[in-house]
Amino acid sequence: MAELLATRSSRGHRTICLPIAEAAYRRIVSIPSEFRHALDDCFRQSPELFPANFAHGYQFKDVRMSAKRGVLIRRLILSDGRASSLRPSFLMPYLTARTEDVEGPLFVRTCGVP
Repeated sequence: MAELLATRSSRGHRTICLPIAEAAYRRIVSIPSEFRHALDDCFRQSPELFPANFAHGYQFKDVRMSAKRGVLIRRLILSDGRASSLRPSFLMPYLTARTEDVEGPLFVRTCGVP
């Protein structure tokens, strides 16, 4: 039991995937006012992609450069104090690859190919 608890993350995985084109993301990620406007638009169009308390407010926390992909990644703090990263949809979870690079291999996996 203790081993199971030791491997489980107490923080959880807090990443919000934004459905946004790469060109638009690169243009607005470094401009807080434009990024906030785009984020609010994404929330209005797809609230299911966001945490339940997102509507109660948020603040931008910081911006960091992804070492894996060389893309700026913003983080925000929700009104309850929890931080979340904002990942663009053109990158896979954990920034392991670009979606266009893995689209074909992932499709082949749906056909039962190992």
